[in-house]
Amino acid sequence: VELLGRHPADVIFLQETRDAADLAAALLAQPALQGWHVVVPPDLRLMILSRFPLAAGTRRRGMLEAMAEVEGQRLRLFTAVGPKPFAAGEPERFARQLLAAVEDMPGPVLVGLDLNAGPASAAARLLRTQLRDAAMAAGWRGSFAFTFPTPARRSGAAGAWLRIDQLLATPELRPEAVRVVPE
Repeated sequence: VELLGRHPADVIFLQETRDAADLAAALLAQPALQGWHVVVPPDLRLMILSRFPLAAGTRRRGMLEAMAEVEGQRLRLFTAVGPKPFAAGEPERFARQLLAAVEDMPGPVLVGLDLNAGPASAAARLLRTQLRDAAMAAGWRGSFAFTFPTPARRSGAAGAWLRIDQLLATPELRPEAVRVVPE
């Protein structure tokens, strides 16, 4: 909540949350988030928070999908955690499943994804055949940007410098800015 005060957002994708329902309730109880909406399934460690009204979330093979209404238009939101990159062929299979879900209905889509693979990976390249990498569209170049500093990442064991978290959008959306907050 404190971070939102310093770094305003309209949509927040959370992955790998513990006690997601309790966290969602605690967040929405904060005065700064009054009027926000949340979708959190009971058995996935995923959550979508939004300033915009959200329709109930739908599970799709480990992904969470929600529909937001933004200025009278529907915006589909997806979040998920990709498989670990050392699982042979799994990242690409996951990317194909995500693309199939996106193709199910026309219209703008925004995806917040813990891909577990960098922008140069086969899975990321496959996703970019139909989705724009928001960081690249907003002017970032390359694969390097710090992500959440887990102990393995701090030690360098998991490539703390590799951007494994992705924001992706269909061509109808035009990303203007992307940043990683210092916290």
